Amino acid sequence: MEIIHKIYLWMQKNDIPNWVVIIFSLVLWPIVLYLWNQRAVNNIPNLQISLSKGVTSSQGERKENFIWINFLNNTGSIIYLTNIRILKCSKLFQVDPKASRDISESSHELKFPNKKDNILTERQIILQTNEESGGGLQLKETISDEMLTYKSSLWRRVLRRPKYFCLEYVVMIGNKRYKVNTVY
Repeated sequence: MEIIHKIYLWMQKNDIPNWVVIIFSLVLWPIVLYLWNQRAVNNIPNLQISLSKGVTSSQGERKENFIWINFLNNTGSIIYLTNIRILKCSKLFQVDPKASRDISESSHELKFPNKKDNILTERQIILQTNEESGGGLQLKETISDEMLTYKSSLWRRVLRRPKYFCLEYVVMIGNKRYKVNTVY
């Protein structure tokens, strides 16, 4: 205890506490604020996301290897969804090579049907309260029922290690912006 007391007296004599506060204010605090603003949440309360099997047809043949991701807005506010993409795909979730892919992050963009002719072209959507919209992505194989009923464990969410994929998007609710990274 005597050593700690001597160190404290030396710090007081040389005005070290003020320097510690200045260094903290100029260096550490901006880093903390930057990291806090870059954080991603796992979900938005009352924004429900569900998966379902989809059907596509090309050249007259019907294919059931399509995943449909539905967003249901129960937040009580208008929400704006943008930059919706699937990344960190595992071997259990193989996306068709024909699907659009961002080569910089190896992510697949999720597109939504437009209002005019129901073709998947929209990259962002606005959902009113109690409104639902979904986007799809073509896969190599048909989705298993096990995948549709899967619930990710806490350790997978904390360590950001998906069993199938990560769904990443940006949500604006009112004037609040959230970056969401859902591990599935």
